[in-house]
Amino acid sequence: MTMAIMAATVWFIPGWLRTAEPHEGIMECVSNAFPEASVEFKAWDGDNLVWPLSVDSADKESWRFAFEVAMMPPEVRTNLTLVGHSLGGRITARVLARLAENGLKVKQAILMGAAIPATDPDLVKMGLATELPVLRGRVRRKRHADPLRECRRVRDADEHHE
Repeated sequence: MTMAIMAATVWFIPGWLRTAEPHEGIMECVSNAFPEASVEFKAWDGDNLVWPLSVDSADKESWRFAFEVAMMPPEVRTNLTLVGHSLGGRITARVLARLAENGLKVKQAILMGAAIPATDPDLVKMGLATELPVLRGRVRRKRHADPLRECRRVRDADEHHE
């Protein structure tokens, strides 16, 4: 008997004021980083102009996403990668903490410029909810720089080498 290998899925969870629909080029960029995966944009209610209200909304939305992940069949959940930017990184950390509390794991998580304090206890818990290490980094941009420039540069380099 052979087991079918489940296709990988990536959830991109966006940051503040980018939560209703993907901004130009972001899905292409994430898809380029995960060429073999199905990439999904996970919309959430975070487009409030008042920062504290959006932070509160992110924390509430994390429970919804955690429930959605927890209800997945194990073979689907263990092939899921979460990618969160800014408040989406906060959501990702909270989702992972809830999963860890219930002994559940996803494949991997990537937090880009996560809007969560370094002392938040969920950051300690989240590492227990991934098969691969959680990757964290800051997003640094030059003033007025094109945020997709690096993605385009990598894509163009890949096309040149094919």
